Amino acid sequence: MLLRGLAHPGVHAFVREYLGDDDHRVPFVGRVGDLAALDASVASGAPFTLVAAPAGRGKSALVLRFARDLEARGHAVAWVPISLRFGTHRSATVETLLAARLRALRGTWGHWRDQVSAADQPPLVVVLDGLDELQDTRFLEALTDLELPSGVQVLAAARTLLDRDAAGWAARLGWPGCRLVELAPLGLAGVAAALPPHHAARAAGLMERTGGDPLLLRLCMESLDNDEPLPDVTDPAELVGAWWSEQRALLQAPDDGRATRALAALGAAGGVVPWSVLGAVTGDGEA
Repeated sequence: MLLRGLAHPGVHAFVREYLGDDDHRVPFVGRVGDLAALDASVASGAPFTLVAAPAGRGKSALVLRFARDLEARGHAVAWVPISLRFGTHRSATVETLLAARLRALRGTWGHWRDQVSAADQPPLVVVLDGLDELQDTRFLEALTDLELPSGVQVLAAARTLLDRDAAGWAARLGWPGCRLVELAPLGLAGVAAALPPHHAARAAGLMERTGGDPLLLRLCMESLDNDEPLPDVTDPAELVGAWWSEQRALLQAPDDGRATRALAALGAAGGVVPWSVLGAVTGDGEA
């Protein structure tokens, strides 16, 4: 249900990456307190909540699982991932996805900002993961100083940067009373819980090697599962960067810009568009 209205293939690949399936195990442990903090923020009615942490700390996995569980409890949730790796990092793509999800939830049409700002609407939680990955600032500007009616809440996640910590993100967005949830590394208990029984004895060593960083831990676990030497994590930034480049090469659509323009045109039309017309609208000639 969380994906209803979200047809972009990158969104579905994102969900598989962070939730897993029968053929792709994705451990998720050690975040009980953080999930409780997000629950408390939504329950309080706080209009804005921001999850912030350095790269690799597990923001996307946490936020996606929270959105899924929140919807399972009966909340209306409009979740959209913003991801360079999965091709959803342009403002036009994000706006199209958000409008499509709102339309699937409410049957309403119009710009996403008009929809979330409309008075006298049922409760809604908009969940946006990856504000830091936006390629351009248009969507970020639309979020800035956003005024929400009672019952509508926005929960966003962003990577902390050298010049912008969690409070800096809240200030940039102009969100008064924004609740901040900052993610710490996993502790030894969390690392141990993530390991399958046959690797349990390695918990202390992996804790020392990774510092409780969820992404580094995952890379180490993949090496163990494949009977490969553990990766060198003396330079985490280089290791993660190499992994990200490899994944992006595998997942990047060969003509992502054309697909994004087509999605935007379809979203604006709100109905069936002939191939010839779609090609003309996107500037590609005959589609």
